[in-house]
Amino acid sequence: TNAAGCSAIEVFEEAICITSAPIANFFIEPSTVTTLDPKVAFVNQSVGATDYLWDFGDFSPFSNENNPHHTYPSDVSENYIVTLVAYDENECSDTAKAIVEVREELIFWVPNSFTPDEDKYNPVFQPVFFSGFDPMSYHLIIFNRWGEILFESMNHEVGWNGTYGGQKVQEGTYIWQISFKGKYSDEREIHNGQVTLLK
Repeated sequence: TNAAGCSAIEVFEEAICITSAPIANFFIEPSTVTTLDPKVAFVNQSVGATDYLWDFGDFSPFSNENNPHHTYPSDVSENYIVTLVAYDENECSDTAKAIVEVREELIFWVPNSFTPDEDKYNPVFQPVFFSGFDPMSYHLIIFNRWGEILFESMNHEVGWNGTYGGQKVQEGTYIWQISFKGKYSDEREIHNGQVTLLK
């Protein structure tokens, strides 16, 4: 319409095309793994997409696979944010994120004998923990065959040197009990066994 009130109309058929945007979606199997086996699979459930870009969150190369597999570092426990960007044929995109949790495996070893005979070999009985436990929850108890407590320790770095009341105990078999919480749980684990004191 101009200043004089004259007007004109022009119609453009199909000048604008509106399409549905893609929807990015995926799930992880499994979403929690351990440092002993940090392999995961990503199942793509995106809708309306033709191309994909995966960022696994651990500074590894991106992937353009539909359903990739990935192995995370096995030397550290960590939470990784995984990002999927889904693109349609018009290069419209949508983004989805999820978390992969890599946990330390509980690994410990308990010796079955020790020799507190004043040489430098195996002088102390001490469970050895490598990963996956809460050191603040640690408790070690040593019993004799009659159930009398000979030694206790709340420090996983302090073991039993084969004495009770300042005196060396006799050679023989003694009962141990260790209890502790896992690194990712408040549930207390209790383990029992026997250790042989040799002289």
